[in-house]
Amino acid sequence: MGFLPRIALLICLIWALWAGWQLQAEVVGQRPTVKAWLLGFFEALVIGVVPMGLIYWLIDIPLSGIGGLGITPFSWAALLLKPLFFFSLMMALSLQWSVCRVRRLVAPQDWTRHLGHSFLGLWSFPIQWTVLAIGTSLLRVALNFGVLALAWRWGGISSGRVAWFAVLQAFVAAGVAWTLGWQLRLAARFARHDAQVRDEQIRLSSLPTEEKEAVLEG
Repeated sequence: MGFLPRIALLICLIWALWAGWQLQAEVVGQRPTVKAWLLGFFEALVIGVVPMGLIYWLIDIPLSGIGGLGITPFSWAALLLKPLFFFSLMMALSLQWSVCRVRRLVAPQDWTRHLGHSFLGLWSFPIQWTVLAIGTSLLRVALNFGVLALAWRWGGISSGRVAWFAVLQAFVAAGVAWTLGWQLRLAARFARHDAQVRDEQIRLSSLPTEEKEAVLEG
């Protein structure tokens, strides 16, 4: 790949990421800012890379051991599961980025508290986020693999089959894009709700005991 195609690919990637950020900002009723977008990415790396890298390492070691046993079913399982878990962790890191940047818009805080709440926003719900990350990654892989498997079964080369393959691939791309948009909206709504809940908890904790009891009873 030459220099210009790489630049074009990078521009398209940045445009797609920014479009996703615009979508999330619209969901929470805020204006998307470059500052929140970039700082959110940096914060996601700070609080996300180490725990997710540790999880990947803990998963990769047994899968590599299973794949190296020389047993064909185990080798295939390792071959398929390793990239799936890698994509899922990349998706989880993307969700962490979503939480960080949305919180910057809806709940401005000092940096230490912001990082702590953003970290808890993801890791306080490990089962839900894991199911979401693995489920959406598996769906995307399955859709693309299904089209390729179907094209392989068709065999041969004809204009009709190529056209059908292009149509199916377009439907898959549309389905993947819809899934990604749904996931971005879900992450934005969660980050806004989580920020509201944590802000209310902080407000209640600062009230005198009598007022706090009155609020809880009411």
